[in-house]
Amino acid sequence: MEVITKATPSLSVDVFTFDLQRFDGEVSTWDGTVGTVPDAVEGVITITTAEQLAAVAAAVNGGNDYNGVTIKLGADLDLNGHNWTPIGNDYHRFKGTFDGDNHTISNLTISGGNYVGLFGVVESGTVQNVTLTNTTVNGDYFVGGLVGENYGEVSGNTVFSEVSGNEDVGGLVGFNSGGGGTVSGNYYYSNKDAVGGGSGIAENNTRYYKLTVPEGVTAEFTGGDDYKVTINGTTYYKSGAPFKLTVTDFPNGQYLKGATADDGNYTYTMSNTALEWAEIPTIEGLTFDRSINAFKISTADELQALATYANAGNDASGWTFKLTDDIDLSSVSNFTPIGTYDTTDWIPVPFSGTFDGGGHTIINLTISGGDYVGLFGYVGQGGTVKNVALTDVNVSGNYLCRRARRRQRRQSQQLHGHQRYSQRHGQSRRARRRKLRHRHRQHRRKCFRNRNRR
Repeated sequence: MEVITKATPSLSVDVFTFDLQRFDGEVSTWDGTVGTVPDAVEGVITITTAEQLAAVAAAVNGGNDYNGVTIKLGADLDLNGHNWTPIGNDYHRFKGTFDGDNHTISNLTISGGNYVGLFGVVESGTVQNVTLTNTTVNGDYFVGGLVGENYGEVSGNTVFSEVSGNEDVGGLVGFNSGGGGTVSGNYYYSNKDAVGGGSGIAENNTRYYKLTVPEGVTAEFTGGDDYKVTINGTTYYKSGAPFKLTVTDFPNGQYLKGATADDGNYTYTMSNTALEWAEIPTIEGLTFDRSINAFKISTADELQALATYANAGNDASGWTFKLTDDIDLSSVSNFTPIGTYDTTDWIPVPFSGTFDGGGHTIINLTISGGDYVGLFGYVGQGGTVKNVALTDVNVSGNYLCRRARRRQRRQSQQLHGHQRYSQRHGQSRRARRRKLRHRHRQHRRKCFRNRNRR
C-alpha cells in the first residue's frame, strides 16, 4: 500500500493546505555542480540555490560541522535527479541547525553507499521544517529519506520517500541513536517505517496512506477532515481513517481481506493492511463466513476445533474467530486450551489471531491439570481476545514457581543452541535434550517440595 506524508499547515492548524512550491514561485534547479556557501548574517546562512546546498555538503564533509550556525532555506530547490552527496558522513558530522523554513526540496536521488539521505550523519544538530518530495534513496546501511544516522533532533519535517537498503532503512531516518537521537512531530509518506533502527526517541510521527480498493469494491470516507489531506488533486488518509465499503461482486472462493464485516456491512479502517481479495482459508471443523469476514464459532466442538488448529502450530495470525452464540461446555470434561507451550521442545505455540466473543457467554469451562491453562493457554504477540464473558469456570493447573520458570526459559535457549555443542562433544541432540529435561524435572520437584514445607 502506498503511504503519504502530511505537510506543515501554511494557513492554520484547522485549515490544511499544501503547495509543492512557495507562494513566490522561486525554485532553483540543480545542474549537478557545487557552488559557494554564502556568508553568515548574524549566525544564519541563507541558501537560495541548489548549488549552494551542494556546497554546504562539501563543506561539512570537509570538516566544517557548522556547530552553532543556522542554515536556512530561502527558496525551493529542485535537485533534478542528480546523484546527491549527503551532508555529513561518519567522519565529519553535521552539528548545526538546518531550518527548511517550510520550503521544499524535490527530486533528491542517491544511489549506493552508507549513511545516506539528504543528511548523512547528524550529531547534536537539528533538522527541521523542510519538505522533501519525490525522494529516492538507495544504499547499503543507515539509509533514510531525510537522515541516514541521527544523534540530534529531527522534527517538523514532511518527507515523501522511496528508500531501500540492507539494514537500518527508514522513511525519515535510517538509524536513530539512543545516544541523543530524537525523531518527532514529522509527517511522512514512504515504503518504510519512519525509523529503520536504533533506540532513540521516535514519537508523534504521522504516516499517511493512499487508499486503493480491489475490483468490485467502492469506498466512502466517513470521517472528519482531520483524517485526510489533498495534494495536487489526490487525497491521502492517516491511520485510523474510517470508510464504508460497498461490495458489488465477490470472486469465487475469495473474501475481502483487510475489511471488517457485520451482517454483510463492510467497513475499513485505514492502516498498512491493504484491502485485497484473498483465498478463503480452510480449517477443519470451522466455517468461514464472508458476511462477517471471520470463522463462525457457535458450538463446543467448533471452539475445540480452534484449539486443535492453534495447538498444531498455526498461530492464526491475521484471522478472526467470532462467537455467534452462547456456548455451554458442560459436555467437555477437560477442555484443551487454545494456544500452549510445547514442553517437549520448550517453544511457545501461541494463538496470535483475533477472538471476538461478540458479547456472548461461554459457560461451564472445565480444565484439570497442566501448565498454561485457561480458555486460552498462550496468546502471542498481536493476538487479541475481546468481547467474551465466562461464567461457572473451574480451572486447575500445575504449580510452576518463578525459579522454575526462569530455569525453563534458560533451558529453552540452551535447547535451541545445543546442536553445535553436541557436534563438538560427540553427544547426540536427543541425549542433550534428555539431560536438560531431566534437570528441569528435578528442579520442578524441588519447587513442589519447598511449597509443601511452607
